[in-house]
Amino acid sequence: LASPQGPAEPERPAAAVVDAAIAILREMPAGKRFFLFVHLYDPHADYEPPSEFADLPPYDGEIAYVDREIGRLLGHLAGSGHSGTTAVALVSDHGESLGSHGETTHGVFVYEPVLRVPFLLSGPGIAAGTRVAAPVTLADVMPTLLDLAGVPVPPGLSGQSLLASARGGPEPAARAIYFENQLPRVEFGWAPLSGVRRGGLKLIMAPRPELFRLPEDPAEERNVWASDPEAAAMREALRATVARW
Repeated sequence: LASPQGPAEPERPAAAVVDAAIAILREMPAGKRFFLFVHLYDPHADYEPPSEFADLPPYDGEIAYVDREIGRLLGHLAGSGHSGTTAVALVSDHGESLGSHGETTHGVFVYEPVLRVPFLLSGPGIAAGTRVAAPVTLADVMPTLLDLAGVPVPPGLSGQSLLASARGGPEPAARAIYFENQLPRVEFGWAPLSGVRRGGLKLIMAPRPELFRLPEDPAEERNVWASDPEAAAMREALRATVARW
């Protein structure tokens, strides 16, 4: 694809991806277990939704288009008899800043608009409307799906299965959830960013460290690094997390 501003990201339209996914499902032998990864790239800069969504803002149009195509894929699962026994996870690799903290898209910062992503899960024994309120991580996706499929979860993973919580059990235990962004270092020679989230506290370790109490400051506007009594403990949690790897 191309735009007047220059070459855009290479992108396969969602309709073509879903067509390919449905074709694979149609060839699947009855009763055979399968794992299908469907990557829909459209809600990503440049925002250029199909013309039938032109009445929406471009980013919203991309999402509406992908929403329609996901519905088509789920509709095929339901019509082919797979839906009752198939686990479906919907996640995103990152969010978009859309102007927050001066960032138009993503790649530079690690504030919540980029890190906070959807993680929706359906499958046998998971009641509709169940919500896990504790912070979780994309590293939990693989052990959760393995657990749901009855496959032993290998020890030593950075993530953990959320199946018990998704089935209405206790919330996951409090833990330090690690995040990082190496793009500034790799692309520009700037300082890399890393940090941990534990409960409502979030530490971003940068040349000028930032600590936020998200329940009171969801927009991450008040850096309490210099005054918060938990600052040292959060820095140690980050050090210990990295040291385990």
